[in-house]
Amino acid sequence: MRITVINGPNLNLLGTREPEVYGSESLVDLEATWRDHADALDIDLGTFQSNHEGAIIDAIHAAGRDSDGIVINPGAYAHYSYAIHDALASIDIPAVEVHISDIKRREPWRATSVVASAAESVIYGRGTIGYINAIDHLWALHTIPPMPTRYGDHPDQVVDVREIPDAKGTVLLIHGGFWRAEWTRDLMDPLAIALCEDGWSTLNLEYRRGDGGLPASREDLRDAISALASNGRSPIVAVGHSAGGYLAIDAGHVEGISGVVALAPVVDLDALRANHPSGRQLAAAAGTSDDEWSLAPLAVPSVPTSILHGTADDDIPIGQSEAFAHSSHATFIGLDGIGHIDIVDPASPAFAVLLSELARVAR
Repeated sequence: MRITVINGPNLNLLGTREPEVYGSESLVDLEATWRDHADALDIDLGTFQSNHEGAIIDAIHAAGRDSDGIVINPGAYAHYSYAIHDALASIDIPAVEVHISDIKRREPWRATSVVASAAESVIYGRGTIGYINAIDHLWALHTIPPMPTRYGDHPDQVVDVREIPDAKGTVLLIHGGFWRAEWTRDLMDPLAIALCEDGWSTLNLEYRRGDGGLPASREDLRDAISALASNGRSPIVAVGHSAGGYLAIDAGHVEGISGVVALAPVVDLDALRANHPSGRQLAAAAGTSDDEWSLAPLAVPSVPTSILHGTADDDIPIGQSEAFAHSSHATFIGLDGIGHIDIVDPASPAFAVLLSELARVAR
């Protein structure tokens, strides 16, 4: 597989240009990181940067002839270059648009991209890790193409279905991200591919997020399970990470779910709201103000449940998972040296533990 990464105007100044917004790594350093990541996935990675619209269009045309996918950060061209939009629309390979900063929370003119409708997806507001996420997403699309399936009318009510013949079972993957709109189901793409290669069918769930997203996401979870389970998929095991871990445990009461594996889950929302930097955003996601916070705690799951949490997790305290597992009679497994993101990395030792627990709770 070959992927071309195209960067637009001013991105040659990464490392010195507003590092508080765009980070402190130079473009040269980032390109080296992308190549190392691509090499691990057996991807041939090409890179290109220009401050000139025509040169970017020429690079898109060239990638359309010799690449299987494009990662493109158009810079400010995203907001007015219909020519770049048309160039992407004219080629027959998928493109992922990337923005380092959260364009939805900056100046109003940055919030709209005229390029986006020609892209397969848009990743923004994740910092420079968004480029890695985009590479992973294109790799997953190429390796085992999903069948996007709708379970509702909202744009976020969709699930990527990957059916495996004679599968061991079906895994419903629920991504995290504190219910913030910039974090989407692409986060679980590498895990979906690894599980498929181990013989599991996967359902990679998207759900409503943003302000008021927590109540909406719980509704979406139930609607999606109802729609998916009605198609004869059994057993379905819910596997969720972080905020998705909360939703996976919540799914332990829904008909059609036979087991739950929660990865570094959010289980104590009150403590997290009070102590986490994203506490106010968490309150907004719950549809309340910080001063009017009120949310029922998670109930004890009614199906076999495992909770995996890394000792090196700096985002969600491991003690929350351990305490919840003890009170709910769930299985708790602490993973030495595993961080918050490592736990969903198929290349980490956590993956072997996940496979073991999947086999156990799916019985």
